Amino acid sequence: MAGGKSRFGNETLLIVAGCFSALANRFANPQVVLPWVYSLLGGPLILVGFLAPSIRLGGLLAQVTVVPGLLARPTRKWTFVAAVSVSAMVLLVISSTLWGMNHTAGLVVFFVCMIVLGASLGVTTLAMQEVTAKVIPRERIGHLLSLQVSASGLVLLVLMLSVMWLHPDVENDAHRAMMMVAAAVAWIMAGLVFARVKEPPSAVESKTSAWSEIASGWRFYRTVPWFRRFMLVRSTFLSVGLATPFYSVHAAQEFARTAHSLSLIIIATGVTSVLSAPVWSAVLQRDPRKALFRSGLFAAAAGAIVIIHEIYAEAYPLVYTLVFALLQLAVQGLTQSSKTYLALMCPEEDRPRYLAASNAMLGVLGIVVSGLIGVLAGSVHIYAALVLLVVLALAASAASRSLAGVDIGGNAEK
Repeated sequence: MAGGKSRFGNETLLIVAGCFSALANRFANPQVVLPWVYSLLGGPLILVGFLAPSIRLGGLLAQVTVVPGLLARPTRKWTFVAAVSVSAMVLLVISSTLWGMNHTAGLVVFFVCMIVLGASLGVTTLAMQEVTAKVIPRERIGHLLSLQVSASGLVLLVLMLSVMWLHPDVENDAHRAMMMVAAAVAWIMAGLVFARVKEPPSAVESKTSAWSEIASGWRFYRTVPWFRRFMLVRSTFLSVGLATPFYSVHAAQEFARTAHSLSLIIIATGVTSVLSAPVWSAVLQRDPRKALFRSGLFAAAAGAIVIIHEIYAEAYPLVYTLVFALLQLAVQGLTQSSKTYLALMCPEEDRPRYLAASNAMLGVLGIVVSGLIGVLAGSVHIYAALVLLVVLALAASAASRSLAGVDIGGNAEK
């Protein structure tokens, strides 16, 4: 690992690159903004459950195929740079679907773009995790992840408030298309900054087939007790990671043309990102399992607010900002705790395989689970899906108690 000065430089670069990455994910959030765009294109409710699986399918295919090439390279940062460039191009294509494209053609292009975007985001996540774990001290990883999210939240908050002040009555397709363009620019900036990270070379391994990587991941699941337990627990948290698109489409149906409704929701997620540092950072440095437990509770609370509010009162955009703030907090806790837990538990030489195995298995399960919830929402009612998501989130929190403990100093119950 690099010395103190280089270490500080790498940490700063990763915070800035992570800030741009998170900012891009706010402007074109696959969980919030893209489902909203899908609703504006007239997409049927029964297919909502396939929005997240489209992203996951792309991520699954990309991560399974990219790991052999990643391990065959002494430096892995260029994989990130290539992936964010693809993300930028895809978002520009998505923005074009809002400019009078044929209904059917627009939906087809949208779903294809979701799969490609999922592939690029999957590679981005894997490469970011691998490079971060290589160049940042293990005791600083959780803190760095929280800073990335908080910094992006502050920048987003300033930008969105500025737009609302300059254009107080704007809430149209052009406004949402510009969000896609802004996200594309943020991805390009993330790639430019990430390219400057001083990454020490890794031991080069011979390139193997994607199928051998799948077999390696399955072998870890069968033979490594802590990893098997983590995967079982993490699979229960799919209800947290998959929940937001259902809430987003429901909100779009309620407030499609209400002035700045989407902007308010994006601001709510930005403010939550700022608050995520004090909420999650200290918890992650002590025990990432506690953050995992609390993320399930936040997700359940969000669903409960929507259900109770819809029963007893007329829908108001400000209430939904609280809902999305809680969902954002839950997803951030889930994401950061999972990344931190794996980074601390995985042996360095096999870390990419563990990460890819985790993402691949969760991707397959996510496609099935989200599709089933979508069918429930379309064939019964959206509220049936929301009730199920609340119950599953509570069950996930309870399951997190069974994870093996990890000592931040380097010792773990494996």
